[in-house]
Amino acid sequence: MNAKNITNPDTFLPPIEKPKSLIMKLAYYFTRRQFGKVLTPLKVHSARLPSAFGLFYAKIGKLDNQMTNIGLNIHSDMLCDINRQRKAA
Repeated sequence: MNAKNITNPDTFLPPIEKPKSLIMKLAYYFTRRQFGKVLTPLKVHSARLPSAFGLFYAKIGKLDNQMTNIGLNIHSDMLCDINRQRKAA
């Protein structure tokens, strides 16, 4: 790897500045509204994914919120189980 590649971080895929789908236009709008610009990962990666991936991410986020609301934290539960097994050994 030469110094030119390090100082010029071009993306392999060009960003999509004007999305065609309504969902992506809304995502661009709300991202621009929240951050003042459309983030590069959204323009490069997310704009090329099928809408089913976005729905999947939304469902995962919703499930995570539901689990947090009922007090179920998987990471802390797993740590407790590991500590119990360690103490039993």
